[in-house]
Amino acid sequence: NSCPRSQAQMIENVDACLSFLAVRGVHIQSLSAEEIRDGNLKAILGLFFSLSRYKQQQQQYQDLVELQQQVQHQSLATASVCQQRVQQDMQSSLAARYASQPQHAGSAANQKKSTRLP
Repeated sequence: NSCPRSQAQMIENVDACLSFLAVRGVHIQSLSAEEIRDGNLKAILGLFFSLSRYKQQQQQYQDLVELQQQVQHQSLATASVCQQRVQQDMQSSLAARYASQPQHAGSAANQKKSTRLP
């Protein structure tokens, strides 16, 4: 009711709000629409406490999601750097190995073969 005129309509509106909050995950089990409508301070403070607690939980969850995303991004960046280093090390190792090996093209002709037996 957009403009409640009776207590029943007011309670119906508060109850609809409490139902919405419950669906969103706010803990409202001990709260009643009648107590909130009647201005019961304990009920109203309980509602504020539940909303505050819900907000803190949502913020903690969001912080965890952001932290997880940062860790994943850093892990991918580190893996990429490691992969590049491994490739560079392999290329350097192969280049050094092939640069240090003697050329075998004409060396077989210059060597004498020993075919005598003692």
